[in-house]
Amino acid sequence: MKPYSAKYYLACVSFFLLARQFSIFYGYDMDASLLTIAELAKRYGLPESTARFYCKRFRDYLPHVGAGKRRRYRAEAVEVFDFILAEMQSRKNASAVEASLAAKFPRYTEYSEVSEHTETTPLAPVGLDPHAMASLLRVQGKALQDIASALGRFTDRDEELTSLRQDLADKDAAISQLRLEMENLRRLQDEAERIHQQDLEQLRKWLAHLAQEQAKDSP
Repeated sequence: MKPYSAKYYLACVSFFLLARQFSIFYGYDMDASLLTIAELAKRYGLPESTARFYCKRFRDYLPHVGAGKRRRYRAEAVEVFDFILAEMQSRKNASAVEASLAAKFPRYTEYSEVSEHTETTPLAPVGLDPHAMASLLRVQGKALQDIASALGRFTDRDEELTSLRQDLADKDAAISQLRLEMENLRRLQDEAERIHQQDLEQLRKWLAHLAQEQAKDSP
């Protein structure tokens, strides 16, 4: 059997990395064990809104990949989700449940995993056998998956910041509108006072004139 060339292995690596990037970016991961929020809700017989709340509230403890609507939860997240449901039934307090999670499970930090894989992933030597290449591809795919998760976390933070900025902009607009209305009220008040003073002055003149006329008519 003719041995594979180094170019063949390099082409395999390039194709696999591109495929992983495509699948992660568009939310189609090659790992069939990944779960969506809808699948978690169906698994536990929960309303999808409730499952979404748990996933968002306790996201730091649920292993996942991707971001936003493309986020998928790993098989390890099932154990954490079981614990969350049990704690919510007994404690009925999200803060207390989070404290219990912190005592039992580590926080899911993609950054440390990315660093670990980045530092330990070796370069593929020329003449590497197919089994070693397959193992290397799996490691590199996992590293890319973790990088995508880290980028997803940054994306979530950016979305939250954008939302806060929009809230501030809306409040600034409301304050500006209120100031404008107050300024209009001040103008109306000033105009009303000016007209009132004019009316009083006219009344004084009329009374003075009336008094003079009465004085002339009196014997």
